[in-house]
Amino acid sequence: MGGCKVCGSDREESFLRTRTRLGRFGELSPEELELKRCPGCGLVALPAEARPGEGWYQAGDYRSQVGEGRDQEDFFRLHDREQAARLALIGLERFRGKVVADLGCGGGSFLDAVSGFAREVVAVEPDLGFRPGLVQRGYRVYPGAAEALAGERGRIDLAVSFATLEHIPEPLVFLKEIRELLAPGGELFLTTPNLDDALLTALPEDYPAFFFRRAHLWYFRPSSLTRALEEAGFSGVVIKGQQRFGLGNFLTWLRERRPRGEMEYDFVTPALDRVWRTELERTLRSDFLLAKAVRS
Repeated sequence: MGGCKVCGSDREESFLRTRTRLGRFGELSPEELELKRCPGCGLVALPAEARPGEGWYQAGDYRSQVGEGRDQEDFFRLHDREQAARLALIGLERFRGKVVADLGCGGGSFLDAVSGFAREVVAVEPDLGFRPGLVQRGYRVYPGAAEALAGERGRIDLAVSFATLEHIPEPLVFLKEIRELLAPGGELFLTTPNLDDALLTALPEDYPAFFFRRAHLWYFRPSSLTRALEEAGFSGVVIKGQQRFGLGNFLTWLRERRPRGEMEYDFVTPALDRVWRTELERTLRSDFLLAKAVRS
């Protein structure tokens, strides 16, 4: 890894050889790639030769490869539905009267959801295609956290960053920049895919080629995510599980070895699904992690 991006260790060990997803399901790297792990903090890295080039996000190449456009309405159609779960995880009441920043906000669905509660909202998004819509809706917009520091250092009461950390070439630098954006006592909530996802254990031959992907440079488990936040200077770090997909999705993966969405089974009642999700979250074997941290 050329020096661990979290703990700085110059040691690395082989973690897994697998083909990786390039974009949509079924679009895989032509060869198996060797993922490396830092034995110090447990961070897992995608090989440098497999990573996207500079400007990939700014030009909209990422959205194109995963099958999304840069049209604002298309973004809303795909992502508005995700915001209720995010608000439930954090609590809408936390945003009342706060200066809020969303780092990696895309088209701004989450900022739209909290703008009536927040005092001010700040959008950080590298894809230039979303900028006109964000500006039109009255948000202050920056292409990255480093650029946001010029106008927002120490002003942000609450920062969120959903499914973004794994894309950032320098994750520790990114976290330090977020800390500098926050006012003393300000809070950060972020999510990232979980390297301890139960499906990686259940389907070690089939699921890795879906889970590991070109766009995700880093893979965190609870311990490595905690270490990254602490190394960045945060305190009060709390890691929770977030299980986005239900038991029907899990069972279909076991049966078909590929994604088919939330298929229904007559014995999977809402109560059973809740128990299953809750247990994965409690044991931190969920598909995503939610971290909360404070600038002291």
